[in-house]
Amino acid sequence: MISKEFQLFGHTFCINYQSALFQNSAGDLFFEHKGEVGPKVGIEALNGFMDSGALQIYINSSCPPSVQEETIWHEAVEAINAMCEMGLTHPHIQTLGAGIHQIIKTMRSTTGQGNLPQLVFNSNDCCRVAAEEDLLP
Repeated sequence: MISKEFQLFGHTFCINYQSALFQNSAGDLFFEHKGEVGPKVGIEALNGFMDSGALQIYINSSCPPSVQEETIWHEAVEAINAMCEMGLTHPHIQTLGAGIHQIIKTMRSTTGQGNLPQLVFNSNDCCRVAAEEDLLP
């Protein structure tokens, strides 16, 4: 798992990892489904879901780690959009989430030597630069 929580505008969003994640046409979220998935049956498989009222983000843990990371950024943009009443469309949110993910994953130091230090997420320092001891095997 990549992260358990992050802070946004003074609120802590908890990230929950689920092995399956579905939403029906009424917008209900559920974690188990037996049967068909798709527009014809009104059941959609999701990579992630954000509930701004409950300060919860759900991530489909069956996705590859890179998809989980990108989905966290997508859902963070969803949270900003909801909390600030920005009115962004889903294509805008998707583009911003994927773009932020790519920037974070590909940033180089100003010396051009290697990647920038890894970010660490935990309950005490919701997001901080990893110290050397965090990266030891």
